[in-house]
Amino acid sequence: GGNFATAFNNTNQTGTWRDSVDANPGEIVEFRVTAKNVGNEVASRVQVWGSINGQVPQGPASQLVMTSKIATASFGGNEETDTVTVNVTGGTAQGLRYLPGHARIQGVTNLHNCPSACNVGDSVLGGTIEIGDIQPGAFVEVTFKATVTNNVVVSPSTPPAVPPSSAP
Repeated sequence: GGNFATAFNNTNQTGTWRDSVDANPGEIVEFRVTAKNVGNEVASRVQVWGSINGQVPQGPASQLVMTSKIATASFGGNEETDTVTVNVTGGTAQGLRYLPGHARIQGVTNLHNCPSACNVGDSVLGGTIEIGDIQPGAFVEVTFKATVTNNVVVSPSTPPAVPPSSAP
């Protein structure tokens, strides 16, 4: 796998983005998937999945593991996965619930003009996010948030497609 998926405890604002983060029930964890082109050629038709199974880990568990994926049509159609672990503290097993309205993309491609971040809609988990072409040395970040809780949330069965976006 890669090393492109990280998380941060957005509630207590301590630490840095990392592969494993601690969180108490009720706290918000922010997830980040970074697609970076470290090559000398354009990475074409890049796609990102915030979660390969279409949702944040529902739990309840004391360790919640989410797998993200990046794919590109360039370089033989490479596909990479990476995991992020949320360690639930406080003694009670929990799950994660996606926080609607908090999915963002930051970066500039042929499909997105978001140097300072744009909303991408709530399909970040349920399907592919079309990133587009990433120039050599450039990167795009997709972020979204989830709450550590056991409250059940019904999610849509078919998320809408993510259209290209641009900064206002």
